[in-house]
Amino acid sequence: MSGLDPKHIGRFFLLIFLQGFFLVNAALFDGLAIPFLYVFIILKLPVDINRVLLLVICFISGLSVDLFYHTLGLHAAACVLMGFIRPGILNALQPRDGYDAGASIGISSMGFGWFFIYSVALIFAHHFYLFFLEIFSFSYIPRTLLKVFLSTAYTFILILLVHLIFSKRR
Repeated sequence: MSGLDPKHIGRFFLLIFLQGFFLVNAALFDGLAIPFLYVFIILKLPVDINRVLLLVICFISGLSVDLFYHTLGLHAAACVLMGFIRPGILNALQPRDGYDAGASIGISSMGFGWFFIYSVALIFAHHFYLFFLEIFSFSYIPRTLLKVFLSTAYTFILILLVHLIFSKRR
């Protein structure tokens, strides 16, 4: 089981800082596309991380963003859901030979197609749960679904840019 190394801790603080101070006002299309770059913290955790540690990190990540957005646990709940379903998605996408011990998640190690499916599935689940929990009604289903899809695309594009900028060239 893998733990955390300094780069994961640094990524946590950097992404929470960026989310709380810069991306809080980066919505597009009259609030229909909202970027949540901080979910990259969860996406980049090691494949074999302890599940309890994973859920704790998810909760702390979401709660940290809740402090900036004044959302009283909505992000914490969505992140815990993301952490809960992550092992299932990793299992569904597992290569024939399995994952290497301590395998890192990224385009260079897993390929773009794998990274796309993995990231979009988790981002979509996070956003779907977050926005429907936020609205707490099925009266606005079309608008909320549009918000989920646009925000998922916006978030993935930002994550892809950050990942490509900061990934090591081989």
